[in-house]
Amino acid sequence: MTLALGSRKFNYSANTKVSAFAFCLSAALASPAFANHDSTYFALEGTALSVSSSTAQDVQFSPVGVRLKVGSRLSQAFDLEAQIASTSDDETQVFDQFDATLAGVYLKGYLPLGFRSALYGLGGYNWTKFTGVLADRELVNRQSGFSYGFGMETQLSENIDLSADFIRYTHQEGEYDEVSSVNFGVKVYF
Repeated sequence: MTLALGSRKFNYSANTKVSAFAFCLSAALASPAFANHDSTYFALEGTALSVSSSTAQDVQFSPVGVRLKVGSRLSQAFDLEAQIASTSDDETQVFDQFDATLAGVYLKGYLPLGFRSALYGLGGYNWTKFTGVLADRELVNRQSGFSYGFGMETQLSENIDLSADFIRYTHQEGEYDEVSSVNFGVKVYF
């Protein structure tokens, strides 16, 4: 994106946009409207992506990495959540190195399952950046679109949950049209 002010032009990369979004969401979650400390949380999770390309048959990437989530309860049944993940794979058929960075905003709805667990579904919007390195040359592909998923959380203590989910990322155009992730980690309320 290019912003023009008078005769000066400023270019904003996808990383700048994601950083600005993360800052704004953090500020919103820290505001008095989200001041209930029992409802604000962060999570650190391991993530495994599955990435397929429609332009190259039988090409599959499986980068693994970490995902950070920050969120807040909107009600007993819904959360607002932001996620950012970074993954890498250095054993691919095509590239010397394949990296993926994902960021998204989601509305998450819960269905209680017993006293300490809940199933949930989530839907929202995501941004992805795929970088393939081949012979010291970077090939970058950026995509965005709707994503959805489902998962389960189990309460371990008053402020700690165990979380696992599956997310499907849908992209209307771009080289990588089949993208999904499996995630597992710990969520801490503060």
